[in-house]
Amino acid sequence: MKKLIINENIVNNNFLNAAKEWESEPCIALIIDISAENLYAVLVKLLNILPNNLAFCILADLVERDDFPVDLLGEVYDKGNKACKVAVCLRDNLPLEIMKLCETTDDLDVREHYMQRYK
Repeated sequence: MKKLIINENIVNNNFLNAAKEWESEPCIALIIDISAENLYAVLVKLLNILPNNLAFCILADLVERDDFPVDLLGEVYDKGNKACKVAVCLRDNLPLEIMKLCETTDDLDVREHYMQRYK
């Protein structure tokens, strides 16, 4: 299986080529290697690239990290696709305003994942 390794350099300098590779390969593994010290800058860059399928996948994965900045959860939820929304709603210790978004969303899949998590 082909691997696509995403690091700070790829996000900042070669993202469009990586996104083309992601879209063109029918079977590809995504490996994300973003350091904690560069996480915030990478997240801001990815949020500005949206909508983009590769960016959505990377964001959904990064949201699961313990060091994900809480102040960007709302923006990932607002701009993200369903996978991003589910990843946000499955986090521990969500801010109240994001909990409300997860509880009241019209997207039944997102709401069900959230409700199962906090059942």
